[in-house]
Amino acid sequence: METTADIEKHFINPDLLRQFIEQLQKDFYFSEPVQSLDIHSLKPEEVFPMVCKEVRRLMDKDFGALQNTLYKIDISEQQLKKEFEKPGQEGDEAEVLAQLIMKRELQKIVYRNYFKTKPHED
Repeated sequence: METTADIEKHFINPDLLRQFIEQLQKDFYFSEPVQSLDIHSLKPEEVFPMVCKEVRRLMDKDFGALQNTLYKIDISEQQLKKEFEKPGQEGDEAEVLAQLIMKRELQKIVYRNYFKTKPHED
């Protein structure tokens, strides 16, 4: 799995960071509205702790909402099992889940941008 630093390097592009935050707003339940974030002042290194904090909160307070969120984001039980069974897996469960969430949300954006700019072949 990509490390958090590998994922964050994509956020050097401010438009990609904006799209990522918008995708999180769409798919992820946050206790505090993400809309209140100033996307223009948000630093790439602030994204992971923000997602991790919410994952921890959902793990502690509303595990059902976390399961629904993972389903909505399109992270399967098989992916979770594979990630948690890796030998030498570093980080706690919330960090692993936050990395999976960030990776999947970034994939969605990359695919969407690719197909948006790709000429249609008939």
